[in-house]
Amino acid sequence: MSEDAIGSSLTPLPPRLASVFRALRSGRHLSRDDGPDFLDLDRNFESYAHVLHGLGYSLRRHGQGFFYIEGTVGVRSDRMRASLLFMLILFQDLDEKKFERQDRAWERSLLRTTFKIAELPHFQTSHRRSMMSAVGVEESGLSRVLQFLERLGVVRLLPESQFSFKSPVHRFVELCVRFAEEQNWAQSTAASVAPSAQMTDEPDDEEEGEA
Repeated sequence: MSEDAIGSSLTPLPPRLASVFRALRSGRHLSRDDGPDFLDLDRNFESYAHVLHGLGYSLRRHGQGFFYIEGTVGVRSDRMRASLLFMLILFQDLDEKKFERQDRAWERSLLRTTFKIAELPHFQTSHRRSMMSAVGVEESGLSRVLQFLERLGVVRLLPESQFSFKSPVHRFVELCVRFAEEQNWAQSTAASVAPSAQMTDEPDDEEEGEA
């Protein structure tokens, strides 16, 4: 085969491949808030999917308008369990209080809601406190959970100890539904985490997990 033929068969690499791959591999979900990286990925999705497939990754485009790698390398499994439990408790609380809302559908306004950390429900009952403690998170550690979710591209940290969700939160809604349907999920989560384990600021590439 001639050099011209070889050259014409090669797919041009996307302009922001290095930046996008670094973000996705770290577990980040890329949405419109990620600006140039998101736009390049959106415009060149097939090229990215082809390149990443060759590297052993499965690139996903979610119906809510964001991208992620399935089975992300570099996300600590204990951090992910803590984050999923954080979301699960919050979503359960919202669902329990939905009849206090006029629209009775918290999912529809999730991206428009601002949450205050001091008003979160995770330590308001002994059962919830024990669940959070089982994954190594005490009340003072909620900010670290949110910082981790910010790095994943799921939340937006706001002034005055507040936060809001970005579109990738919809993937966590789906994950929480799946985990909540598994029998004894909370117990199995507690059993899989050492009693002394705590959320830390260690580098994310020490362990592999799935997001």
